Amino acid sequence: MKPSQNLARFVGRQLRKPSGAFARLIGWVMNRSNDALYAHTFSEIAFKDGDRVLEIGFGNGRHFDQLKSKAKDLKIHGIDHSIDMVIEARKRNPLLCDRRELILTLGSSESLPYLNDSFDLVFCVNVLYFWDDPEKNLAEIRRVLRPKGRFYASIKSMERLRKKTYVQTGFNLKTKVEWEELTRKSGFSIEKIEAQKAGRPRSGSASNSTNFQCIVAVK
Repeated sequence: MKPSQNLARFVGRQLRKPSGAFARLIGWVMNRSNDALYAHTFSEIAFKDGDRVLEIGFGNGRHFDQLKSKAKDLKIHGIDHSIDMVIEARKRNPLLCDRRELILTLGSSESLPYLNDSFDLVFCVNVLYFWDDPEKNLAEIRRVLRPKGRFYASIKSMERLRKKTYVQTGFNLKTKVEWEELTRKSGFSIEKIEAQKAGRPRSGSASNSTNFQCIVAVK
């Protein structure tokens, strides 16, 4: 196997689950990559004072301060399957964690450690394509959402990701239509799928591709 292929596989595995000596660096890389998606996701969510919010796959927790400012008295929970990211996120948000305004848990969205009807909002950014069993994850999210609760999922478009060599390891790529069908099959109603278009194409070229999509689904 070529060195470039080994590197691509390593990056793919680390993006799926940051761990070990490179976890902090991967967290920084994900922050740079995900800033626009977080901004767009937060702009889509109609936060209300006192909402109970769950983020799946929070990485190193850089965006929790921004999330906390969206409404008064938000009860924020986060779950991530990387112990290194849980540790980093707690270090980044000591006051929120000490005050129990932010509760971070090591675990998987395939088996969420929360009671039925626990949250008003569940969201994730750049997480869907790391699910081996999307229907199981979606069923769990629907279970912990309160009636009429909303699920927001922002992902980079498949057409954009396919150009990256690292997606050959650990990525489960699907089209917008496939994600919509899976979400409906899991019992959600689709409120909308917001697509963010790519920038203006270079002179002489044409592109209708999107940078990312945000799925908004209602229980």
